[in-house]
Amino acid sequence: MQCLIFVWIELLQGNFKPAYRHLYGGMKILNDSEASHTKSACDLCQQRDSIHEVDEVHGSLTRSFARLRIQAIVCGHRMPTFAPPCRRGGEAFSTIPRSFTNIFQSRNFLDNEYNCIFDFFRSIRDIDHENEAEVMAMQERKDYHINRLESWHAANKKMAAEYVPPQSHPYSSGLLYLDLYFTVLSIILKTMCAPSEMAFDDYLLEFQHIYNTSEILILTTIAGAPVLSLDMCVIPPLCMIVCKCRFLSLRLKALKLLESTPDREGMWDRVTILKLCQDKINIEEAGRGD
Repeated sequence: MQCLIFVWIELLQGNFKPAYRHLYGGMKILNDSEASHTKSACDLCQQRDSIHEVDEVHGSLTRSFARLRIQAIVCGHRMPTFAPPCRRGGEAFSTIPRSFTNIFQSRNFLDNEYNCIFDFFRSIRDIDHENEAEVMAMQERKDYHINRLESWHAANKKMAAEYVPPQSHPYSSGLLYLDLYFTVLSIILKTMCAPSEMAFDDYLLEFQHIYNTSEILILTTIAGAPVLSLDMCVIPPLCMIVCKCRFLSLRLKALKLLESTPDREGMWDRVTILKLCQDKINIEEAGRGD
């Protein structure tokens, strides 16, 4: 927990390298504690409440560090492997079920897919793109991740239909969040290694969906939320629209909506992202019509 506090303090000050070091340290502590917990669990087999309490704390910390790890990788930083074996059945990620038990299990599975997919993206930089066998293996891995993501989407939809009413439910915003990041991940995977930025022109409907979902989340949930958050929410998806969608009207709407987002979402600072997005638009739109 101290590592999480130190990560947050460094992020608020814009000190990313120290934040990454604390993040790495926290992941190492959790991996080591997992090993020691497995050993000591046998001695506590009669104290089920104690074991459950440790599991709850460990699971919460693991989720926090896994989500921060995702952000670090998205921001371009290489992070060590972090996959401590989970003892609770709802967090065994080997097989995606036909339906999730609840929205929390669904989020945990999506976080795992996010981590694996961005580890895959980082590995692409190291392959020989002139080597046919390596390129074929990369394509197979890409298809594997797309299939798992589609399986997750089907299980999430089934869970939502079975357990969550369509409107006015406390989990409604959570479902919107999951759908938002499923759409983002799908676009990223399907356009991976595209030969031209024009590949994103085929995803206008998806970009519009990201915008609409982000707008609803901002209006219904973020308005009453803290201005600072350790988790990422709408800033990265809106930034993606501005940077990758080549339809000017939509990217300008996304830029405007960014102004209504929280001051910070984890490693994403609104002011910095707004400047990045505005510069991107200025550079690209200067050549429109040539």
